[in-house]
Amino acid sequence: AVGTPLPRAPRNVFLHRPSASSTAKAPASDAAHAPVVAWTNYYELPVEYSVEIHRGLLDIENPTLATKLLPPDAPRRRFLVVDETVWSLYGARIKSYFASHSIDIKVVTIPGEEDNKAFTQVDKILDALCAFGLHRREPLLAIGGGVVLDVAGLAASLYRRGVPYIRVPTTLLAIVDASVGVKTGVDYASSAKGKLKNRVGSFYAPVAAFLDRGFIATQDERNVVNGMGEIMKLALVRSPELFGLLEEHGPRVVRE
Repeated sequence: AVGTPLPRAPRNVFLHRPSASSTAKAPASDAAHAPVVAWTNYYELPVEYSVEIHRGLLDIENPTLATKLLPPDAPRRRFLVVDETVWSLYGARIKSYFASHSIDIKVVTIPGEEDNKAFTQVDKILDALCAFGLHRREPLLAIGGGVVLDVAGLAASLYRRGVPYIRVPTTLLAIVDASVGVKTGVDYASSAKGKLKNRVGSFYAPVAAFLDRGFIATQDERNVVNGMGEIMKLALVRSPELFGLLEEHGPRVVRE
């Protein structure tokens, strides 16, 4: 039963009072331990985030990564979680970019391979967040593939019971999959059942996802094909038109 709305919070709190007839029909043991009064708390948590497609996120003239969604009263700084491979390829540009905008950065690098999707990486980020002293409304910036985005998102959902975070996917697969969802998580090593994929996690949306296909230029063909496979899956389910385009132009898209 829904219950009777509480006058002071009619949309959120509903009272339940056992009726005399229901108490009379219940077994004596149940009736003796029935609550005198009970209520249901009902809340809808809003899920809202922006997805933006950019060109040249690391171009000096583009202030998006430096200042967008930075609280006006926050220090001019960013906390970055970056894929180790991405850092090896773009680390110098990332440091130069933020320095040009007078933004101090703290960088935590983690491996992006699926085997490293473990809580040890979450703990590494949490430890760095505590040392950094990230404010409650100050967004964490996650830059990498799907594994890094999942791990960083889980850390953001846990630190201070949840701080905002921004996803910056750097692989084709992450651009079409992890960047636009709200799932975070890691694998878990169970003493009873061994490694369990994505067994620990949360549904925790980013405040934004900034997409830049320029990052795909440094991916090898195998990983580009993996991303194309995800696009193909979406086309099969939702869009015959997209499927036809992939069938006609897919090989050329992978090459170029």
